[in-house]
This record gives sequence, structure tokens and C-alpha cells, in this order.
Amino acid sequence: MSVASPVPTQYLSLFFRTDKPNRQVIEAALFGEAQTDEEEDSDYEAKIDDFFALVNRGESKYVIVYADDQPSEIFFASYSFD
Repeated sequence: MSVASPVPTQYLSLFFRTDKPNRQVIEAALFGEAQTDEEEDSDYEAKIDDFFALVNRGESKYVIVYADDQPSEIFFASYSFD
């Protein structure tokens, strides 16, 4: 049996610079280059490996995805048993 739990709020802020990330922010942070004009900050330079390190075998983590400050989707990251 797999267990799904939310990514803790402090990690949302670390990876996405917000606790209410939209789809574009999630995709840019995890699968592309960060889209920001701000000075690079090592605390915010989260890499996909760091994000998926939060997920243990047989576990899923999820992030509520926002559009116009309203929940609109759920992003899941999972690691199977096999």
C-alpha cells in the first residue's frame, strides 16, 4: 500500500518560493530553469533530485497547484516498491 502526504510548507517555500505555487512555477522549478530576475540564492536553488529525495519507497508526496489563488490541480511525486 502506498501513502500520500503533502509536501511540508517549509519545502514549498524552499522549492517554489511560495506556499501556493502555480503550474508554471512547479514545472520551471522541477523540470526547467528557474524563471526569475532575482539574484541567485543557494537556499532556493532546489534541484529535482532534492525534491524527489523527500519521497521514500512506497510513498507519494503531493503539492496543491494554484491558479488565481484557488486550488486547481494536484501534482504527485511517487516512488514505487518494485
